[in-house]
Amino acid sequence: MVLNDREKRPIRERAYQVEMLRASLQQNIIVSGNPDGHRDWENPHVGLLYGLTPSQSTDRCSRAVLRIREALNINPDKQVDVLRSHLPYSRPRSFTGKDQVDHWGEKSVWDAALFGVRVAVSTHQVLLDALTHGFTRIDQLSLLVFDEAHHCTGNSPANRIMKNFYHPYKQTIPNILPRILGLSASPAHSDVSSLEKLESDLDSRCMGPNRYYQQLLDSTNRPEVCIYRFLDDDGLRSSAEPRLLSWLRGIADHAEKYHHQSKTAHLRQFVQTSEALYHELGSWAATEYMSTSIRHFKEHQRSHAETEWCTNPVKDFTMQTLCELGPLEQNPKSPTTPADLSPKCRGLLETLSRLVNRDFQGLIFVVRRAAVMILKLLIENHPDTKDNFRCGTFVGMSKMQGLTDLGKWHDNVCGQEETLTKFRMKDLDLIITTNALEEGIDIPACNTIISFDRPLSLRSFVQRRGRARQKQSTFIIFASNKQEEEELRKLIELEDRLVQTYRDGTRAVPDPPCEADSYLSLEVKDTGARLGMLDAVSHLNTFCAKLLRQPYVINRPLYHYQESPDGRVRATVLLPSALHPSLQEIEGLCWWSSRKHAKADAALQAYKALRAAGLVNDHLLPTKPSDLIDPALLSCKAFHLLPEPFNPWAEAAAQWNTSGGEPIHKQTRFPLFLHDETTIIVRLWPGSLVATDHQNTLLYRRVTYLILQSVHGYLLQTQDRRDFVALFVPDAAPAAMQLFLETCSGRLPLDEALKSEKHTRAPGLLRSPTWPSYPWIINSWHLELPCSLQRLRAHIYPLPRRRNFLSPCPPGGLKPGNPATDHKVRKTFSEDQELTMDRLPLPWALAALYIPSITHEIGICMIAERLREQVLSGMAFRRMGLLSLAIRPTCSERPDRFRSLAFVGATFLKFITSEQLFLHHPTWHQGLLSKLKETVVSDQGLAQAARMCRLGEFLITRRFSGRKWKPAWISSFLSPPGSMEPRKISARTLAEMVRAIVGAAYMDGGSKQAATCAATLVPAIKTWYAAALSDGSFKQTQPSPMISCFSTLGEMEQLLGYTFTDRSLLVEALTHPSHYASGMPRTAAYGRLSFLGDAVLELVVTQTLLHAPNRTLDVDRLQSLRTAVTNNLFLMFLCLMFHMEVETHVGDATQPTLSRTEETLDEVYLWTCLRSHSIELTTALAKFRSTSRRNCWRTQLAFLRKTQYPWAELTAMGGHAVLGDIVKSVLGAVFLDSQANLRDCRHLADRMGILPRVKQFLRDGVVTDHPKILLQKLHPGTKIFYQGYTIPVPDKPFCCAVWVDDEKLVDIQGCPNRNVAMVSASQVVAQLLQERLETR
Repeated sequence: MVLNDREKRPIRERAYQVEMLRASLQQNIIVSGNPDGHRDWENPHVGLLYGLTPSQSTDRCSRAVLRIREALNINPDKQVDVLRSHLPYSRPRSFTGKDQVDHWGEKSVWDAALFGVRVAVSTHQVLLDALTHGFTRIDQLSLLVFDEAHHCTGNSPANRIMKNFYHPYKQTIPNILPRILGLSASPAHSDVSSLEKLESDLDSRCMGPNRYYQQLLDSTNRPEVCIYRFLDDDGLRSSAEPRLLSWLRGIADHAEKYHHQSKTAHLRQFVQTSEALYHELGSWAATEYMSTSIRHFKEHQRSHAETEWCTNPVKDFTMQTLCELGPLEQNPKSPTTPADLSPKCRGLLETLSRLVNRDFQGLIFVVRRAAVMILKLLIENHPDTKDNFRCGTFVGMSKMQGLTDLGKWHDNVCGQEETLTKFRMKDLDLIITTNALEEGIDIPACNTIISFDRPLSLRSFVQRRGRARQKQSTFIIFASNKQEEEELRKLIELEDRLVQTYRDGTRAVPDPPCEADSYLSLEVKDTGARLGMLDAVSHLNTFCAKLLRQPYVINRPLYHYQESPDGRVRATVLLPSALHPSLQEIEGLCWWSSRKHAKADAALQAYKALRAAGLVNDHLLPTKPSDLIDPALLSCKAFHLLPEPFNPWAEAAAQWNTSGGEPIHKQTRFPLFLHDETTIIVRLWPGSLVATDHQNTLLYRRVTYLILQSVHGYLLQTQDRRDFVALFVPDAAPAAMQLFLETCSGRLPLDEALKSEKHTRAPGLLRSPTWPSYPWIINSWHLELPCSLQRLRAHIYPLPRRRNFLSPCPPGGLKPGNPATDHKVRKTFSEDQELTMDRLPLPWALAALYIPSITHEIGICMIAERLREQVLSGMAFRRMGLLSLAIRPTCSERPDRFRSLAFVGATFLKFITSEQLFLHHPTWHQGLLSKLKETVVSDQGLAQAARMCRLGEFLITRRFSGRKWKPAWISSFLSPPGSMEPRKISARTLAEMVRAIVGAAYMDGGSKQAATCAATLVPAIKTWYAAALSDGSFKQTQPSPMISCFSTLGEMEQLLGYTFTDRSLLVEALTHPSHYASGMPRTAAYGRLSFLGDAVLELVVTQTLLHAPNRTLDVDRLQSLRTAVTNNLFLMFLCLMFHMEVETHVGDATQPTLSRTEETLDEVYLWTCLRSHSIELTTALAKFRSTSRRNCWRTQLAFLRKTQYPWAELTAMGGHAVLGDIVKSVLGAVFLDSQANLRDCRHLADRMGILPRVKQFLRDGVVTDHPKILLQKLHPGTKIFYQGYTIPVPDKPFCCAVWVDDEKLVDIQGCPNRNVAMVSASQVVAQLLQERLETR
């Protein structure tokens, strides 16, 4: 921000300013005494900050907080720039809404923002919130400066700062409380008592200069006060009331009789404002205001009709009513006759006509904002003033102002700032304004102030007069009668008495009154947060508003009052049923004389109960996951730096010189994919230690070298080393192994090899001297006998160049090892070719071909074994191959198996975390449980858990490449390894590794082993997560068993096929969050049970998929199948279809004396017993059931007949989330009542039709992918665009066109909603593309 020349001038102190500075250093004071506004006190203000030199604040933080009133339009950035310009060492900073301080919910954020700041500029409310929540302490401040101190009274934020955080500690810690400095031109509102009240609240003495008071008078310019007396009846008869006003009043009166009052409130307010303008300004002004407002309102509504998706019934009703008026008459730009204006308005024009001169600079103060624009139009267009003034308007800088409401068509914020700038540049000479310009905004000195409306208080009188600071200025006040004149003169006399009062240096500061609400508070000593009683209502409303939002639920507290015989009141607050029953009804502590204090008391006691339940943190804010988990463990890093993984061959190399044990302790196996038709399984099992001497070791190394060089000779020749860490030798005695080495070493000419029966039956690799590294394999089954080089006709094929057999071979690839089906070359040999054949038989050469893959897998198994021993506490894994797969999230070897393990692990982690949170925190609501669960199982949470248990040492990220494989040599591990750069691993990769390890534990040993594994890897998960069910701890936290008055609970149990031990769980599962329980017994809403049931349902479905006869390991298929039966649309359909018929006996009402009854069959559904206090929900469910009956049977037939999941039919039914929540909550209730028995949950899921539907999808191969996802799979990487639009068709106006790569493939029309149109269109396009692919 650029400072003007006046702000850049050096400060020159005056004597009376220095007098006030010295007084402020002795005691708390409120600086006043300037009879013409306190703008001249900017210099002592800055001079006081000069007194805060760094040497004065060595004992504690010297942070001066300059306070500005939040209701004013002061620019704090400008004040910061002034302070920074004159006080470079002060390091000032502003804290306002522009800095988003409302969202600073962490103390660390405040600490970072306040670091190094010595002067903080903020509003009262910002500091109050920071102190209330313990983000800063009152003892951390050395000075509090209250600008416009006269506002620090009553229940204002500034006064609450003093009452809640200053006065309570004045007796205990007075030495560390900050000094108080108040700045005000009019410290008293009405009389001396208001001054004393202000002094008591601020613990300061109001004072002005005494010794140099005359100098203050000499340096200021007091304007001449003129009272303009106008007559209401000046002999000129005013015009009649405008016809438009009469019409609007009649319409509003008629509408209130036949419409809801809330719809007509907007129009009624507009009529009242128009009536006030008519009486105050005249008929022309009222007509101009109404016609202009109506025109602007209509223009805005029409221009934003298509862009506003939220329906506003009030505006719609107002728009329809105004349109029925038809065209409005054109109002003239200026009044045609003097009678069109009120006497007061004619007096204003007459006054302005007399004041016209070249140096005129004036302000006109009015009360109503509507009058601002009308007066501007009047002055600019009236013949007496239109060429004499350049007018502007100012109604405040609030961003809440706009053009959306009827009657609010004033300028926006940008226009307001432009008005002030033009006025400073003298491009404007007159501003019509409200009390927004009375104080707080720097306005150039004016010479004329006109108070069109009489000041209502002494403060307003002084502030308006202080705007006229030029010499020979005039302050004109309009008065309609003699009584108003007398009241104005009394204000002037009162001001003189008050000046003498606060110039009296002998007065003492009165003690603050001991108010009842000053000692009722909630305080947290650890953080210093303190919530006063009167602030508890707003905090409780904020807490309830942050609960999980759901349709038909109003999350707000309800208050009930009871009166005592002596007329005192005590309140009881009812909180939403989403909370624990013990928190739903809280009674106030005391009896009060007013409902306001009784309500605040009940709110405070409720907030204390929430705090005790752990739902409010140490800063008295709603609890967040970061309050429960160390923030260091929840870092949002996308990548982590990890060391290189553990190298098992280095340890194996060291074991050659020690007596270490075998590296593989468990039997394991893994496949080698030779080609798309042949797969061999390699089995590894722990062997016994074999003692060997040096000679045998050399023999084993020579044999290993012999085998490896047959295929990898080019690599061994360049290295010339034989100290292999891993030795591959025949299972034979040393003597036989020596014979093997002698008979299989070297090569023979091909003609000699053919003469040997041994090499004919087991030939070796055929080599050419030209290309010795590219041998050929002879098809030994087709050699033509007798074998001679002249008659040799053989089928041969080259040795495959492929070296990685851990990944499946693509279809159609080379098939080594099966000569009958491989690509063959019929070769004719001649004597001059000089071909040779290896003595080593072909099986050993093929074994050498597979050794890189085998060696790599052995290394992975050794790493997995080390992981099992060091991290998993020796967990008994029977299938180590699963654990070996789980530590390779980014490798290409069998990625489908890894994703399957991660899928299973993610499901189990969600289940165990949900169960633990539910049982351990019975008072937590669904929203907090969901947030914490998502935090624990999120990528960031699991990545941090992986770092804490050092899983990074076992994470394999380097992909295996057989061509780059090298054998491990002992000599390469003798020298210490050099420093290696850390790996950059994404949080997603680490999290997937954790999920896969848990999934491997589940697939290997079931739920118990998976739970142990999860508790080992994730610190937030405990092995005793479900102990609260078995030891009765959870039961003790529940309300006492209810004596049910519901006769339908037995029918519900019969429908579910399960008998509840604790029926209160069933009642809770059928309680909607809109239900407010008054009296006993109580139960919570189904939100918590739905949270648990969601995890139970996913686990049950996943178990069914894993144990299916024809199960698939394709993760996309698993995910699609599970989503198909757990999505809310399917559960809603299930809730509508799942029912039973019961017989009821109805008596004959016409003949009550007879015992004749009729038997009828009634249908019992889950949702028919739903407890709710929302009439809208009950009506909507009944209507939805009646309208969706046909759609339900159509969808049922689609499930039975189609081979594709009926997404379009389900979407067309619409939906109510409450129906799906009921299914989940009932599953959660059965899970708890059965002591976590998943068998009962599977039985219920089977009875409700969930699991049979899964089996049907698997049996019939139903395509369950959502059409949009299926479309992406069919055309990956293509650009797909959905174009939604509407047509003028009743009931079904929605349409959707689908474009694929700029080609319009389909256009669906006539759908009831947008979702149906999009799903139907994508489904048709998917079928079309599928047909195209099949015809290619």
